[in-house]
Amino acid sequence: MIIKASIKDAKSIYRLISSFARKGIMLSRSLNYIYENIRDFWVYKENNRLLGCCSLHVIGWNNLAEIKSLSVHPSAQKHGIGRDLIKMCMEEAAILGVRN
Repeated sequence: MIIKASIKDAKSIYRLISSFARKGIMLSRSLNYIYENIRDFWVYKENNRLLGCCSLHVIGWNNLAEIKSLSVHPSAQKHGIGRDLIKMCMEEAAILGVRN
């Protein structure tokens, strides 16, 4: 199930992103960054376990946004979770009036 992230998800998001950052696959994010931007994040959970995350970060004044920190746990990859997380961010962007 994909839902908006909450404060209690921050450490799990941090661990997931960090696992890919250590491999040089994606940029790292500090735990502080995640807490400060928790409202930007969507998470995928299954059996109360966080298996994926993605964030929509609004950029400035030109109705632009950026999708950041897309991560899916290796055990859950190839099941469309990443695609669905991006879809949620795109739907949220449309609601916010971000241009495409």
